[in-house]
Amino acid sequence: MTQKIQINNQKEFQKIYLQFFNGLSNYASTILRDRESAKDVVQEVFLDLWKKRNDLVIKTTLDAYLLRAVKFKSIDFIRKATTKQQYVASVSAQDIGYQEQEHDEEDTKEKKQQIAFAIAQLPPKCRTAFLMSRVQGFTYKEIAQEMNISVKTVENQLSRAFKMLRKSLADLRFIIFLLFFLQ
Repeated sequence: MTQKIQINNQKEFQKIYLQFFNGLSNYASTILRDRESAKDVVQEVFLDLWKKRNDLVIKTTLDAYLLRAVKFKSIDFIRKATTKQQYVASVSAQDIGYQEQEHDEEDTKEKKQQIAFAIAQLPPKCRTAFLMSRVQGFTYKEIAQEMNISVKTVENQLSRAFKMLRKSLADLRFIIFLLFFLQ
């Protein structure tokens, strides 16, 4: 049984979203064991559904398709989380633009890990924009072209990244100053 999904407008999409969101979030939550991450995964599935709405042909029912999509997005999320942890373990001070000063070596290592962890916890688009800006030295325009988004979206993503980093690194304010303003 192959069927083409017909989502002709936002109202039809919203109906599908409201019908399936909570159940899919609960399902993703059992896989991820984190309610907020589960909601993010389900949001991504619905975003993909909206993007593919004109061309999507499914071989099962819509609910079976969505369950399978959530399952695979959840598995992908776990893989990415593992990659984040590996990134945190391997990132060095030079990678994030932090210049070592006269600190105890253990203290410095801990601060580097805190910064790397905070960066790794940023949402994917924020993290990408932040690293392109602060590590690779891209301009907002270059980031926008590379990520295929508008310059205004780049500004919003970087602003969001800075706010999240300031919040998670409140005790490292001096280092944040170095990260954001001395590049």
